[in-house]
Amino acid sequence: MNWLSTVLVGLVLALLALIPVECTELTFELEDNARQCFYEELKKDTKGTLEFQNYNFVIENKEVLLTNLWYTPADNSTVPSVQEATGEAETKSSNEAVSDTSQRVEKTRGTNVSKAIADDIMLLEMERCGLANLHNYYECKQKSCKDFSKEEEARQKKLKKRRFHHSWVEERELAYDNTTGIWWLLFSENQGMFCFLCCKHKTLNTQNNAAVFSTTPSTRYRKEAIREHSLTKMHEAAVEAEMNHRVSMFHQQYEEKKAVRNDVLYNAFAALYWLAKEAVANVKFFSLLNLFRAVGLDKMQHFNHKSAAAVREMFLTSGNVVKNMIIEEIKKAGSYGLLIDEVTDIAVTEQLITFVQFWNSTSGGTEIKFLSANDLLVESDSANAETITSTLVKELNQCNLSVEKLNGLCTDGASVMTGKTSGVATRLKELNKHLVSIHCICHKLSLACCDTNDEIAYMQEVERWLFQAWKFFENSPKRLAAYLKTQLSVKKLQEPSKEAKDKCVRRLAKATRTRWLSLGKAVEGVHKDYIPLMLTLRQLDQKDAQASGLLGKMYKVKFIGVVTVMHHVLPVLNKLSCTFQEGKISFSHIKPAIQKCIDDLDKIVQTGVPVTEFLRDLSPGGRLEQADLIASDGDELFLSNFLVKYVNSLKKSLNSRFPTLPLLSAFSIFDPALVPERGQPGFRDYGSVSVKLLAEQFFDEDSDKRQLMDEWQVFKYDLAKWKNELPEEVRKPPGGSKPTVTSTDWCLQKLMFMKDLVPFNLPLVAKVAEAVISLPVSNGWPERGASSLKLMKTRLRSRMKNDMLNALLHILINGPKVGSKEFEEVIDASVRAWLAAKPRRKCPPKFVSTPVVASAGDISENFVTVQDAGVQTEGDAEGVTPSHPSIAEEVDATSKALELPADDGDDSDYGSDFDDF
Repeated sequence: MNWLSTVLVGLVLALLALIPVECTELTFELEDNARQCFYEELKKDTKGTLEFQNYNFVIENKEVLLTNLWYTPADNSTVPSVQEATGEAETKSSNEAVSDTSQRVEKTRGTNVSKAIADDIMLLEMERCGLANLHNYYECKQKSCKDFSKEEEARQKKLKKRRFHHSWVEERELAYDNTTGIWWLLFSENQGMFCFLCCKHKTLNTQNNAAVFSTTPSTRYRKEAIREHSLTKMHEAAVEAEMNHRVSMFHQQYEEKKAVRNDVLYNAFAALYWLAKEAVANVKFFSLLNLFRAVGLDKMQHFNHKSAAAVREMFLTSGNVVKNMIIEEIKKAGSYGLLIDEVTDIAVTEQLITFVQFWNSTSGGTEIKFLSANDLLVESDSANAETITSTLVKELNQCNLSVEKLNGLCTDGASVMTGKTSGVATRLKELNKHLVSIHCICHKLSLACCDTNDEIAYMQEVERWLFQAWKFFENSPKRLAAYLKTQLSVKKLQEPSKEAKDKCVRRLAKATRTRWLSLGKAVEGVHKDYIPLMLTLRQLDQKDAQASGLLGKMYKVKFIGVVTVMHHVLPVLNKLSCTFQEGKISFSHIKPAIQKCIDDLDKIVQTGVPVTEFLRDLSPGGRLEQADLIASDGDELFLSNFLVKYVNSLKKSLNSRFPTLPLLSAFSIFDPALVPERGQPGFRDYGSVSVKLLAEQFFDEDSDKRQLMDEWQVFKYDLAKWKNELPEEVRKPPGGSKPTVTSTDWCLQKLMFMKDLVPFNLPLVAKVAEAVISLPVSNGWPERGASSLKLMKTRLRSRMKNDMLNALLHILINGPKVGSKEFEEVIDASVRAWLAAKPRRKCPPKFVSTPVVASAGDISENFVTVQDAGVQTEGDAEGVTPSHPSIAEEVDATSKALELPADDGDDSDYGSDFDDF
C-alpha cells in the first residue's frame, strides 16, 4: 500500500497548491530577480488576488506590501510588515481609515532611511513638474522671495474665497514631510496649490480618481485643506512611491542596469563575435564574460541573458547580420557568380559549400564571400544533380537573389556538376541560359598531373612508396624521433635548440592526389633528405618488416633518379597552380600561362638538367655520395627516356584539359595591352568576332546584340587610350614580381567605376564587363571554406545544427577584423536586431513543488534562485533543461529497442576539444 499512500499525499499537495494564500506578516528575503517579478505582478493587481505561477495570493494592504518588497534586512533593522486585514476593514469609518493609514505611515517613518535631499537637486526636480511662476520652499529660498507678483496679488484680491498666504510654503507643519524630507507644498500663480510628491508620481484620489493637488490645482486656500491632503491615501501613495524610489538598493541597480544596458549588450555581442572569429567553442562565452569582470568591466554583471537558448540566438543574430550585409551588396550588383563544392563533415553530413563572387560598388572591388553551407541529404536520399540544383535555387530564393543575375558557376568538374545531360550546370542553364559554366582551372591542372601519373606505371609505384614512407613515420613517434636525429647527425649539427631544430630538420610530406601541391612537397622532402631517410630505414631494417620493404624499394638508383626528375618538373606545375589559385581576373593570361609552362617543360627536356644533376650528386664529393649508389649506363638511359616520356605525357594532358575555349578567349578583349594602335591595320576589326560571341551569350534580343556591337566600336577607342594610361606597377611590376592587379583587372575596375560614378553611355558594354568581373575561374575558395567548416564543426561539436554552423562560418570567413570600424557597425547592428526580434523582458521565477504555508513569511523559501529571468529558459548555460518525462521515456524506449549506447552528451553546439582536459 506504500504506492497508494504516495499517490494520496501527492493529490493532497496538489489541492493545497490551488488554495488561495492570504498574505500576512510578509518578510521578503528573495533574490533580486524574484523580488522584481513579484513586485511587477503586484503593481498590476486590481482585484485583490494575485496569481503568481502555481500560487494564488489574497492581497491585503497593497501599498505597504509594495514597500516591503523594497526593504531587505541589510537595508534596515526594522522591516515594515503587512498587518492582517479582515473583512471588518470595509466597515471602518473614514476617520478610522485615516488613523489606520497614519499608523502605517508612522511605521515607515520609523526607519532610518529617510534623508533630506540637497536643495540644488530639489530645484531640478521642481523644474520637471512643468509649472510656471512657481512658489515653494526651495525656489523662494534661493531667490529670497517673500511675496507674489503684483498680477497674482490683484487676482487674489478679486477672489471672494480666502487667499493663499506666501508664508505657508515655509511652515514646517504644513508643507514638510518627515518621511521623505521634502517640502512638498507648491503654489503656481494664476493656478493654485499642488503637491510635489503627487505631481511627481501622478497619484490619484482612491475614491473618485480625482487629480487635485496632482495634475489639477487645488483652489481651496485653507490650512485645513492642506493638512487633510497630507493624510489622504493619495498622498500616502506618493510618499511610499518616493521612498521606494530612494530606499531600494535594487532600484538603484535596476536604474544602473537600464543605463548601461546597451553597453552591456555591445560587450556581450563583441565577446561572442570574437569567439566565432577565432573558432573558439561557444561554451567559452561565459568564461570570457567572467574575464571581462575580472579585468574591471563591472557593468557586465548586469548581463542576465544566460540561458543556452538566448546565447544561441545571439550567435545566430550576429551571423545573420553579417550575411544580410553581404546579401544587400550582392543585390546592388548587376551580376554574380557562384563557386560550389561538396564536403563531408565530422558528423558524416554531406554539405554543399557555396561562395559568391560579385562587384561590390561600396568598396569598389571584386569580392568573393561565403554564402551558405547546406545539408544536401536533409530532404533527399542522394546528393545528385537534382538535389544540388534545388538546394542552390532554394538558398538563392531565401536570400532574395535573382537567378537571372547568376551569370557564372565554377565547380570542380565532377560529372554531377558539369554533366551535359543532367548536370547542375545544365539544370541551372534551363533557368538562366546566359550562365557560363567554368571547370576550375586548379582542378584541371591537378587532373592533368594525375592523368600523367596513371599513364606511367613506375610513377604510380613512386607515388605509392612516398605515401607509405610518410605513413611509416607519421604513425610512430619513436620512428619519427629517430629520423629527425639522423638528419641532425648527417648535417653534423649538435643538439640545437627547439627553434633551430625546427628549421634544420623536416618531416616527410603526405603525397595525395586530393591535395594540390602535396606531391611536389613530398618529392622535395625525399630529394633533400634521402641520405638520412635511408640511414633511418637501415637502423630499423632488422626489427621492422615495413622498414625493410621500404628500404628495398627506395634504395635504388632508379627510384632516386625518378625523384630527381620530378623534383625539377613538379615546381613548374606548382608555380602554375599557385598562379591560378590566386583567382586574379585575367582570362587572356590563362592560355599564355599554360603555354609558358609547356615551354619551361620543353626546356628541361632539351637541357637534360635533371639527369646531369643526378649523376653529379652520385659522383665522389656529390650530395648523395654517402648512398654508395652507382649509376650504370642503363640507368642513365632509363632516366633520359623517362624524362622525355614524363614531360610529353604532361604536355598532352595539359592540352587536352585546357582546350581553346572561344568564350573565355573572347573575354580577353578587355585587356588594354592587347589593343592595337589606332594607326595599325588590325585596329578597325579588333574584337569584332569576340564581341559577337559575347552578344550571343549574354543577350536574347537582336536589338541588344546590335547595340553591343555599336557600343564596342566606341569603347575600343577608350581602350586604346587606356593602354597608354596603364599604371607602372601594372605594366612593369617593381623587382620583376607578379602584378597585384592585372591589366584586365585594371580595365574592368575602371569601367565599373565609370558606370557607378558618372552617367555612362555604354550600358551594354558595362553589363558584359560586370558579368566578366563576377565570373570565377578557380574553385579554391570552397576548398578553404571546407577547411573552415572542419575547424568549426569538431568531434565534440558534431551535433552543431546548420543554422549555427552557417552563422559561425559567416563570422569566421566574412566577418570584419575585430576592432575595425566595420566590426563596430556589425556589433551595433547585431544588438539592434536582437532587441527588435522580440520583447526582452523578465520571466517569472520557477517554484519548487512544496506545500504552501499560510504565513507569507515562508514565501521566500518557495522561490528557486534562477540565473536568468530575462529570457526564455530552454536550458541554462550549464546544460540544465526543463524535464519532459514523456519525451525522455520515449527516447529511452527507442534507445533500448535499437540497442543504442548511452548518450553522454559530449558533442554539441557548445563543446570544445579543450573539454577533455
